[in-house]
Amino acid sequence: MSRDYDKIKKAILVAYNLGPKWYLRNFRGLKRHGQMTYTNHLNAMSELLKRYTDASEIHDLDSFFDATLLRQFVDSLPTPVKTFVCSREPNYAKEAARYADLLGNGENYYRDQMRIGSGMADRDSTLHHFTLLRAM
Repeated sequence: MSRDYDKIKKAILVAYNLGPKWYLRNFRGLKRHGQMTYTNHLNAMSELLKRYTDASEIHDLDSFFDATLLRQFVDSLPTPVKTFVCSREPNYAKEAARYADLLGNGENYYRDQMRIGSGMADRDSTLHHFTLLRAM
């Protein structure tokens, strides 16, 4: 019975798009309103955080630490790098950093080549290398 409940619960959450990102976004954006007591507000925050950790399969301090670091790291990236890293769907902060380094090094290579002004053929070759890096 417990397995059936878990399967049904997961299907409902997927159908309503209530995954880890939704819970985290709502946790971060939750504001106390109206006549809500501060205790009720804290309870609502606690429930959203609990659901986020459950949906993210965070079960210990290390996985919570890495999930927090991953989210903050990705949020700190410049938009093109962030888009690239998110498209790779990293599960860990170090994995996200490796993806960012791949693209970051490609951007630096492309920018350096353009600054040298080495002609159209070299520029096209550099652009091709940059495109290959982004496709990784």
